[in-house]
Amino acid sequence: MKYKVVEIFTSIQGEGFFTGSPSVFIRLSGCNLNCSWCDTKHEEYVEMTPKEILEKIPENMFRVVITGGEPTIHDLYDLCLSLARRGCFIQLETNGTNDVNSEIFHWITCSPKRENDYKYFSANELKYVVDDDFDFSVVPDVVKGGPIIYIQPENNKSENVQKCMEALKGKPNWKLSLQVQKLIGVE
Repeated sequence: MKYKVVEIFTSIQGEGFFTGSPSVFIRLSGCNLNCSWCDTKHEEYVEMTPKEILEKIPENMFRVVITGGEPTIHDLYDLCLSLARRGCFIQLETNGTNDVNSEIFHWITCSPKRENDYKYFSANELKYVVDDDFDFSVVPDVVKGGPIIYIQPENNKSENVQKCMEALKGKPNWKLSLQVQKLIGVE
């Protein structure tokens, strides 16, 4: 099996629960949504086998984030099996529109969008991107026994940060997530 790989890079996880953790990102091409504020370019890619992907991951890196576009439009089983055999911690970043075999991931970050029908699989965290028109009523107060809930201002825009700060009042189960990688100027 070959995967359409846009890029593989080492950085820190800049969002959510693992913010600040050194990570390798595998960005796959393609998405089933077309969000107006999407900051991901995934039109150009190289087809790679799981073995070729593993060769690009430094031996000393433990945490691997599979992202996109939308990675669940691909069959991720072979890739995850190869990563697991190497001893990697595998994190998935998804929009939640497709079913996910949660058993092949250690951590799932789901970022539901207004225009999609989020499937409540075993996500560990929900990350709502707050843009200019965001409606906070779509964010649950709490998901009993469920994921951590983050609200994240689109591209750290100050007006959206303020909207998030106001929305956090009286919502003890919500957390603010900023895009730390953009604040410190890394990929």
